[in-house]
Amino acid sequence: MTAVNELFRWGVDTLRDSGIESPELDTRLLLEHVFQWKPNSLQLHMNASLGEPDHAQPKHHFKIAISRRAADEPLAYIIETAFFCGQEYVTRPGVLIPRPETELLVDVAVRTCSDKGWANAEIWDVGTGTGCIGIEIARRLPESQVVLWEKSEDAAKICSQNLSRFGLSNVRLIHADFFSDEELRSRSFKDRPLVIVSNPPYIPIMEFMELPSTVRDFEPHLALNGGIDGLDYYRLLADPVATEAVPNALIVEVGMGQSDEVRELFDGLEGVSSAVFDDLQGIGRVVAGVFV
Repeated sequence: MTAVNELFRWGVDTLRDSGIESPELDTRLLLEHVFQWKPNSLQLHMNASLGEPDHAQPKHHFKIAISRRAADEPLAYIIETAFFCGQEYVTRPGVLIPRPETELLVDVAVRTCSDKGWANAEIWDVGTGTGCIGIEIARRLPESQVVLWEKSEDAAKICSQNLSRFGLSNVRLIHADFFSDEELRSRSFKDRPLVIVSNPPYIPIMEFMELPSTVRDFEPHLALNGGIDGLDYYRLLADPVATEAVPNALIVEVGMGQSDEVRELFDGLEGVSSAVFDDLQGIGRVVAGVFV
């Protein structure tokens, strides 16, 4: 018979020996996930005994989960959940894991629409992944109509699950390549302002091997690879020929050190006024180009 505290200590030791930075936190989250305990409730169970056969299967699953985390697999993939803007999103292998810095993209998009009087805008979230960006915008702008674009089949399935969980009537998913499917890109609400938002792939090819293994070896390269200089998708988004649309605003997340180049790209478009917004670390993280 094994006690919870013994299982916890084994998990912590295993993760620490594997070089995981937060072994205690990760072990707690994995225990609570596998045994289906409430968040932050581990201390209530620490002295409990895990007798056979009732706990044999969850103990086995916990050891597998620890092994996956020890191999540097992202925690979000193991517990199948990531938090974004305070909400839980289904997150599994095959989709980019939502990150806190991307919440700024939502904030800038919502602020831009509110300041411009575009509360009813048609908003295209290109390369939506889990759907977290577009869903959060739709939640904050209930009069808007949000279209989530995703070409990856794995990511589209996960996005669909997240859509079902929130049950929003003003957001829909299109499983297609935004830059290839001309008919699907036709405007649904031509009388509304059009805002394109995106967190596109922006990692330069030569920097791939410098990424942490938890990203490089597990997250989908389709969502990371931005071409030779990392700017391929920004060029496409800023090209009216590629998108067959002239939006009222184009708002994107960028990688470290890319904000000036992307802003210059947007400023090269006729009638655009652009701005860079820094994240909490002072890094230029979002570039917004507004057609004036």
